[in-house]
Amino acid sequence: MSRHAFESVRNPLAVAALLLCLLSSNLFCQQRYTIHSLHIHGATDLASDDLLQSFSTKIGDTLRENIFEKDIDALLRHFEEIGFPLAKITIDKILPHDSSSLDITLLLEPGKHPHLVAVKVIGNAITDSTIIAREFFINEKPLFDKKSIEASRNRIERLGIFAEVSAPEIYVINDSSVGISIAVSENRSTYIDGILGYNPPPVSGASGYVSGFLSLGFTNIAGTARNASFEFRRETKSAQELSAQYREPWIFGLPINMSVEFLQRDEDSIYTRTNAGIEPSLLLSNGFSLSASLSYDRIIPGSAHIVYDSRTYTVGVQGKLDTRDNLVAPRSGFMLSLGGSYGAKSVSGATSFDSLAARNLAVRTLTFDGGFAIRTFSERLVFVPSVSAKMTDITNGELDESDLFRIGGLRTLRGYFESEFHISRLVILHADERLMTGHNSFLGIFMDYGYLTRPATTTFAAQTLYPLGYGVVFQFDTQLGLLSASIGLAKGETIDRAKLHFGIIKDF
Repeated sequence: MSRHAFESVRNPLAVAALLLCLLSSNLFCQQRYTIHSLHIHGATDLASDDLLQSFSTKIGDTLRENIFEKDIDALLRHFEEIGFPLAKITIDKILPHDSSSLDITLLLEPGKHPHLVAVKVIGNAITDSTIIAREFFINEKPLFDKKSIEASRNRIERLGIFAEVSAPEIYVINDSSVGISIAVSENRSTYIDGILGYNPPPVSGASGYVSGFLSLGFTNIAGTARNASFEFRRETKSAQELSAQYREPWIFGLPINMSVEFLQRDEDSIYTRTNAGIEPSLLLSNGFSLSASLSYDRIIPGSAHIVYDSRTYTVGVQGKLDTRDNLVAPRSGFMLSLGGSYGAKSVSGATSFDSLAARNLAVRTLTFDGGFAIRTFSERLVFVPSVSAKMTDITNGELDESDLFRIGGLRTLRGYFESEFHISRLVILHADERLMTGHNSFLGIFMDYGYLTRPATTTFAAQTLYPLGYGVVFQFDTQLGLLSASIGLAKGETIDRAKLHFGIIKDF
């Protein structure tokens, strides 16, 4: 990203060394000079000594051109990071103090704090350039900020429509304005994502079954970053789910996204759920976003009659801060998310355990998710811990099966069956140690540990569990697409009870 003035350093040092040798009447002089004094002056509020603190080159050291240039380069990067990418450092004076030492004075010109006024996009055959430029809030002509630019690059990667997004390169427009050039490589905009998992029989004499999901997605409709997806999921022998989602980005040219969702879930004899909702989200700088949600939820009891016939209208809010460099396989950054919702639930009708007149209940839910990625021991070893916490409760009544969270399986608690646990409160810790083998590829081991609980009600008994799952996980690119898989065991189980899950994302 930098535009550093290397040549202004290199040539004067070489000329000065040559002149000193000539003055000593030895054309082939190999003498090394020590630094008697070193100063920096220029238009800055920092004192010379403060600016020189980061230098490896110190007074009394032998002058080595390559090390001195690296010190200057590091100082220029520092000024770039604080918003002055046009800073220059030149040799103001270099004088012999005596026959073996030098007095060196550098001139620092920080330049102005420029505005970012233009974005050049390279490699976008289908995608409209404004889709990329708007992520830098270019219409506002913001002051140059390196962290904001990197956050914008991360947002572009998270759009899911590019296979690669290069680091932005600065170019100068004038002494108060800069632009950036960014190269992208487009993904194909249609994909199939499928995961299959074999679940061994839970008890001797029973039969195992296959679970998983299949989804069809369109991630860059007409080059506008609009996306839609359709998904079918089978979690257990008796539970399946069909869902659809559409996302409209930057409504009316503002950093507001709007999602519309529909879900139909059938749990055989327990209930059938129909849910529809909308979720607007406001994009703020540096990975921070705020979102709201409004949904309608309809529960129709199954033949078991253990849930109420109900209708629920829910409103919710969520704040999220996400600085991860790669959502699929992060190497650095963190994510924090906190949300809450309130639902007005109307119930009526008989169950197998009671008969109620129509009544109104209030369902409240809180959620928290957090995680980060950090390199350990080497650039390729990445530790990825995360935590997920949820709770729901109800006033003026009791929770029923339709109110509980479904926990277990690939996305929540590895080493256990899909939706094995039905609980009202949870805290789950995930810990992955990964060996990165490519941009999106890795091999690793994992461990998941949870605290799961629910209160006793008329329909189900109280339950508190501390499940532990562990195993291996891997993900890598193939000609078919991105293959991800995990093999997990629950605490106390033997290897023949391992749960296998794998998925392929295929572009075509």
